[in-house]
Amino acid sequence: MKALCSVLTLVLTFSAASLAQTVLTKQDLLTNSPATHQKVVGLKDFRVVIPGVLYRGGNSGGGQIPLKDVGLKTLADMDFSTAVYMYPYGWSQKPADTYGINYSFISDTRNRASQKEYLMKIKDVIENRKGPLYVHCWNGWHASGEMASYALMQFCGFSNQEAQAYWNANVPKGDANKIMRMSRFQIFDDLKISAEDQARICPR
Repeated sequence: MKALCSVLTLVLTFSAASLAQTVLTKQDLLTNSPATHQKVVGLKDFRVVIPGVLYRGGNSGGGQIPLKDVGLKTLADMDFSTAVYMYPYGWSQKPADTYGINYSFISDTRNRASQKEYLMKIKDVIENRKGPLYVHCWNGWHASGEMASYALMQFCGFSNQEAQAYWNANVPKGDANKIMRMSRFQIFDDLKISAEDQARICPR
């Protein structure tokens, strides 16, 4: 227990303020720069997508379950406001105590309505300057990579081709169906953010 607390103390020095101050460029994202990811207790393959707004990854052990208690506490201690689990599987096992994190699941990443539901949460974080959102799947690869690419297209002006380049740089194995969805994704006109917000948050 003492060892775990020591590790948590060390990791949590990587605070929300530090997250917000991270300076990234498009090139960092498209080349899988080490600046985009950190080791964080209770989470797996934790990566920056939009500094201070959106981060992605998996749960600490992988597998078909949502975040464990330790992962949620880590997010809360870093002042995250929201977490989204990209599957319905295992949701009944989620911890009852979410440490003030608004934690929910999206049942089907293929569904445009589900994509919009997720992007609305990010828009809320951006416009109301809430703590960041953590989107995760099991290992932090496919579903979270796909959903990160939609956010970059919706809010930061990435083209479909740049979104696929982000996927290629950050996901270890391809998925033809996800790549096809990224190539066809169209932004939601009613979820656009202001030019001022875009300039404030997006990698340049």
